[in-house]
Amino acid sequence: MMGMNVLGMSLLGSLILINFVIEEYHRLVPGKSIYFQVIITSVIQCMYVGIYISSIYLNSNLYIYIALILLIVSCITGHVMYKWQIKLSYWLSLNLIISPSLSFALIQLDTSIFDRPFGGMAEGLTPILSVVYSIILQVSLWLLVKLHRWVSSFKRQEKSPLKQNFTTYLNITGFQVILGVLLESVFIFYNVVVSSIAIILSIVVIFIVRNKLRGHYIFWILSWSAISFFVFVFGARYFGDFWVSNDLITSNGEIQMYTIIGLAIYHLLLTIYFRVRAEDQMPEELE
Repeated sequence: MMGMNVLGMSLLGSLILINFVIEEYHRLVPGKSIYFQVIITSVIQCMYVGIYISSIYLNSNLYIYIALILLIVSCITGHVMYKWQIKLSYWLSLNLIISPSLSFALIQLDTSIFDRPFGGMAEGLTPILSVVYSIILQVSLWLLVKLHRWVSSFKRQEKSPLKQNFTTYLNITGFQVILGVLLESVFIFYNVVVSSIAIILSIVVIFIVRNKLRGHYIFWILSWSAISFFVFVFGARYFGDFWVSNDLITSNGEIQMYTIIGLAIYHLLLTIYFRVRAEDQMPEELE
């Protein structure tokens, strides 16, 4: 049954790929370009399958290294998508072809890990989940690349001097540090109501500050993610005594992680908002 599912997904991917390649030839796309895109996308798909299968077999203590490798491969994927603009059809079709068949072949090398209750179901779902996780990650990266191109297509009429840019990014860094420290000073007491109020106020303050400091959105996201992570880790390391039980430590850590991810996504949404608002104001400025 599992073999039939794998074969069905691979056939579906093959049909999509063949149809798309035929359309590319009709558009007079060079054959070398098509071959290059197929080869480089296939190699990256194999990397994702290897990472996913490794996460199943390796000890949980090694997950940090798997996450690091996944981050590196994701950066490579984003770079390839941005530089060579490989179309999404290649990513989806080759994912359907390679991920289920390769993951199926790899788990057949050692099925002992599935010798447990419901292990057969887990084994059957592994090729399918390999496809699902890869598609979600690659489509997300593809959308981020598209968003970056869309945002970057908007050029200001006046370029800011280098000194002004340096001052702006310095102010942004200082703001991120202050915000991270203030949030951590609230989180260490683990009061849900107070923490919620602090997060809501942070959302409002971030909107006001971003409206004044128009730095690059990638710097906003990366600086917030990095600074808040180190601030929260520092707080957990040196102020963990405020938390009276392991349950509170775990819950507080979850709130911190959700806050880091949530505010990073909020920065992305603000980027879209300011970009759309700028486009709406352009005709008025020209008139």
